[in-house]
Amino acid sequence: MDEDIALEILNKHFGDLIERIVEKFEYYIDLDEEYEELLEYIYSRIIKIWFKGKQPTITEFEKKLREAKKHKIKLIILLSYLISRYEKKRSIATLLSERK
Repeated sequence: MDEDIALEILNKHFGDLIERIVEKFEYYIDLDEEYEELLEYIYSRIIKIWFKGKQPTITEFEKKLREAKKHKIKLIILLSYLISRYEKKRSIATLLSERK
């Protein structure tokens, strides 16, 4: 599956929810500048978690996203967790680059 297409599908299904979570929980993420990178991180983690690292077809991927939307509370928890991990990963990378 083409990653650009997968990111578009992910954005279509979860984009608004991701933005609301970032704003509601006040994550230190500039969505204007970091949204694409955040989406790529969430995509890579979803592939690892839900598909055990194997690339699904577009149909399989979209089906799984639709199924996940039926369990909104669990989805919010998962996305919030992934966003917090992204923020932490980015913060550590920033600190390490400042040390050099």
